[in-house]
Amino acid sequence: MTGVPPGILLGGWPARVRAIAVLLALPVCYLIASLVLRADSGPFWLWFNLDPDYFYLMDALNLVNLTSPGHVAHPGTTVQTLGALVIKAGYPTLDAEAITATVLDDPEFHLKRISTAVIGLNAAALTAAGIIGFVVFHSFVPALLLQTAPFLSMLTLKHGFHAKPEALLVFAMLALFVVIVLALRPGALEARRNRYAIALGVIAGFAVATKLTAAPVFVLPLVLLGNFRAIAVYGVAAFLALVLFTLPAAGGYGDFFAWNWQVLKGSGAYGGGEGTVIDVARYPADVARLLRRPVVSVVLVLSLVTVALSWRRARAEGRPLPPEGLALAGVCLAQAAQVLVVAKQPAAHYMIPSYMLSALSLALLHQIWKDMSGGAKRITQGFAVFLAALVVAQASAVYRQDRELRQKTETALAAEGGGRGERFRACARIYFYSASSPSYALYLSDHVTGGRFANRLRSRIPAGVFWFEDWYKQVKTEIRDAGGIRSAASVINGQPCLMIRGTTPVHALTYLKEVAPEFQFDDSCQAGEETVLLKGARCDGGLAGPPPQVP
Repeated sequence: MTGVPPGILLGGWPARVRAIAVLLALPVCYLIASLVLRADSGPFWLWFNLDPDYFYLMDALNLVNLTSPGHVAHPGTTVQTLGALVIKAGYPTLDAEAITATVLDDPEFHLKRISTAVIGLNAAALTAAGIIGFVVFHSFVPALLLQTAPFLSMLTLKHGFHAKPEALLVFAMLALFVVIVLALRPGALEARRNRYAIALGVIAGFAVATKLTAAPVFVLPLVLLGNFRAIAVYGVAAFLALVLFTLPAAGGYGDFFAWNWQVLKGSGAYGGGEGTVIDVARYPADVARLLRRPVVSVVLVLSLVTVALSWRRARAEGRPLPPEGLALAGVCLAQAAQVLVVAKQPAAHYMIPSYMLSALSLALLHQIWKDMSGGAKRITQGFAVFLAALVVAQASAVYRQDRELRQKTETALAAEGGGRGERFRACARIYFYSASSPSYALYLSDHVTGGRFANRLRSRIPAGVFWFEDWYKQVKTEIRDAGGIRSAASVINGQPCLMIRGTTPVHALTYLKEVAPEFQFDDSCQAGEETVLLKGARCDGGLAGPPPQVP
């Protein structure tokens, strides 16, 4: 399976142009879909966008200022580093102080720059995966199957334009595809096994430095390499790459290990619950729930059956399982491993690497089935029909996702009379997690990443804007502004009205009940998943009388 089909090489420029057009079709669709979804998801400070995009922006600024990132739980170092490089590249002659001021003056513009860089990287990687697939497999169909990776689940597209780890995991998985497909060429793995081990190790280190939940996927190369020495080389390369890619966050290693040890021990979300690692009562159900998604379950079942049949055939013929069979077995193991790990704290977006791996499975299934059928054209024709159906289905899914994002954006912006918050400008405004507010996005992200820009934020956030801090203190809430903790009395007294907004009001309401038992709101309204509570004002913006004095 080496070389490009002769018709492409000898057919002149028209054939080459057609080939390029075919292999660019899905990357162009990816670009368009990502840019449209980003535009219609509204500002990054909206409640469904800001966590963790603003966190990564602030940590990119920390790196620009040569300080360690403050939010290292993922660890997400590659995203922080890319953000710092994009920001610095935009102002090559400015010093860190001037760059910081420029970014804090317009964080949305710089988040969009980082987002554009991520989208561009992913589109380039998607193009490379298609080209390599075409060169190795001699067919457009398996090459295009590889390129379906970001389209198999809308979660991948939904998260793929953000400044967050999931977006860079798209790049890492496509890089993994490229190396694995190259290794499938006859004799390639045998001739350069250690080189492939190093390349796969570098990708593994990059992916784990991006998000720890991707680690289970990288059991795949262990199956493909199939040689103790090569596996050892792979392990060393992965470790060194992980150290290299997390080096900018070396100052946060202690926090990273402490946090993830806590998460590992706890049986609940983020290390909560009993210290039994997993909750045995719910774990089987969570595994089943993750496996119910067709993008994993259907492809995984087909892959397992195919590996078994391929192994049986190879054994009957007295030969080892072919590289395609080994790679498919590795994909099955990788997807199963990630399901078992993620089920501890089941969140669908943690499964994005596994969703993307199904595209590699489909390409391998095409090759194995075609080989088992003696090269029958009906296999390729069947997969071509599947591709066409997938394009139609996912085009519809992208449209629905875009409509949902537009509706959420319009609802969130309308709650305060538009993006500038004109409706309640006369009121004291207190935001809690997770509220749609440019000020809250800056407050929370600076607090979570070390509070290093608090003094600079004082002149950039309007007077009368506060926030309830319950990110770290889940059982105790504090009212804060850029100057630090404020008493309830200093915030509420003397204000003509009060607005409180966010998606999880329980901590804020508990706090107010403790400090002001007689406090009652005059009106409340819903803005999608956000709750807006008002004292001295109504949801339409009219006044309803002053709030009571708080002692």
